[in-house]
Amino acid sequence: MGGLRRAVASLVALALGACGGGGGTLDAAAPGDAWAPPVDAHRAAPALAFDPLFAEASALSGTTSAPIAFTLTNRGDAPATMLEVTLGGRDPSAFQIMANACGPELAIGASCAVSVVLTPAFLDVQASLDARAIAAIASAPLTGHVQRAAVLFISPNPFDFGVAFGPTPPQTFVVNHRGISGNLTVSIDGANASDFTMTRDTCSGVLDTAPTCEIDVVFAPTANGPRIAGLTATVSSAGTTSASMVGTGVLVAFELTPSAHDFGDVALGRVSAPFDFTVTNDTTMTLSPLTVAFSRADAAAFSVVASTCTTDLPPLSSCVLSVAFAPAHAGAAIARMQASVPGFGGLADLTGNGVDGPLLALTPARHDFGTVRTSAPPFDFTLTNLGNAAGALTTSVTGSGAAAFPIRATTCGVSLAVGASCTVSIGFSPFSPTPLAASLDAMLGSSGRSASLSGAGTTDPGALLVVTPAAADFGASSVGAMGATRSFVVTNAGGGPATSLVFAASGPAVSDFVVQAASDSCSGATLAPGTSCTFDLTFVASALGARTATWAVRSSNGSQDVADLTGNGL
Repeated sequence: MGGLRRAVASLVALALGACGGGGGTLDAAAPGDAWAPPVDAHRAAPALAFDPLFAEASALSGTTSAPIAFTLTNRGDAPATMLEVTLGGRDPSAFQIMANACGPELAIGASCAVSVVLTPAFLDVQASLDARAIAAIASAPLTGHVQRAAVLFISPNPFDFGVAFGPTPPQTFVVNHRGISGNLTVSIDGANASDFTMTRDTCSGVLDTAPTCEIDVVFAPTANGPRIAGLTATVSSAGTTSASMVGTGVLVAFELTPSAHDFGDVALGRVSAPFDFTVTNDTTMTLSPLTVAFSRADAAAFSVVASTCTTDLPPLSSCVLSVAFAPAHAGAAIARMQASVPGFGGLADLTGNGVDGPLLALTPARHDFGTVRTSAPPFDFTLTNLGNAAGALTTSVTGSGAAAFPIRATTCGVSLAVGASCTVSIGFSPFSPTPLAASLDAMLGSSGRSASLSGAGTTDPGALLVVTPAAADFGASSVGAMGATRSFVVTNAGGGPATSLVFAASGPAVSDFVVQAASDSCSGATLAPGTSCTFDLTFVASALGARTATWAVRSSNGSQDVADLTGNGL
């Protein structure tokens, strides 16, 4: 009887487990039987799992991706029955089950294969691969994207730089290389490739993840008429693309020069010295009508006071506009002058400064006394009050070498009247056999000016070069034309020879003064005491306006003297 009771208890326990009491136990013992441990009522079940746990795919719109392989495994302790594999989630229609080796039952520990493909209809899709069986389910999330087609092109294409009289502003070209990898090279080719220059290139080299890069191109025509070229981008893995570039060259057809001028300080109620601007017609046709206009805040302060220009500007000709500044207020003044004919124009920026009170001018702005053993003759500087009021006047010499440049004489008093001038004579007595420098400083009220002073001492008891004249004005001549010629004499006023003479020119317009080889008896010469040599300089102006330089003659044994040169370009 005891064995029968235990069998009945076990059946009851199993029945309770099947009714929802899984994992529970039921103890049953007949009267008089010994106690026995409870029976474990665990229910065996399948457990499904996909490998991989999820997948992501991409494909071009309207195409199908490569198959995505999944493995479904039963990791439970009971067979998976009534098994089926389906697609679910938000966008199941974007995916297809291409192969399914899973049958209706999957044994314990067994696996089967399933493959899925993506056929996207829009940019981003989501779905799931689901496996269902009695008492078991598994799901693998699926994500899909529409692949963008690989592209390689340049925009804009074509591009016309238009009519260019010189280098144009840079034009940016965008190279689109979406979906392409590899090394990119860029070049300009075509009939007139040299007229087009890359000034910025973010493309050449290994492509990064950005879909675009940029190239800047400048068009600088080297000839008149249409000019053409191509901008080419090449990627080893994707081929070549090009953008055509065109432009029309017109080489210097119309000019206003210079493009800017500062009239400096001018007293209120006074007019500056005129400054000449040149208008040039480099075309082979008459340009008409020529008009001149002033703009910006202080346009009324600037005017054309003289002109060689007429309404018609003949072919291959030029004319001159003389402009003056008459300030209407104290402080900085700005304006812009425009000279134009139909289809062409030139601009010049004008500046000046109005002064209400004394205004000092100090000339010249510098002087070099050359190499001196003991002392040099005084040199005169002129001070002029160009302002509209008198002012207190002070003068002094400052700088490390000031003691060598004494004020020998002066006609200046403690004040300087409007329009009046005076002179300060500066000497040079070197205290050291080295180059010396100082500055002549003058103040007229609050208006100050300085002139630089230089010279060198020497212990050489022999050579002492003297250049005469010490200053020469070559007058005015047209730009590029042969101007006046001036003769100079170099004398050794010392007690010893001046050896191996050379010229050393300096200053802003040094190239405008040309030595004439035929009349030069100084270069390389050695001058005995009391002897001389000569040379001639010719003025060839390279630009408009005042042209200045300093012409030095030096000996190899340390003697030097200079001549100050001036001229004016028309």
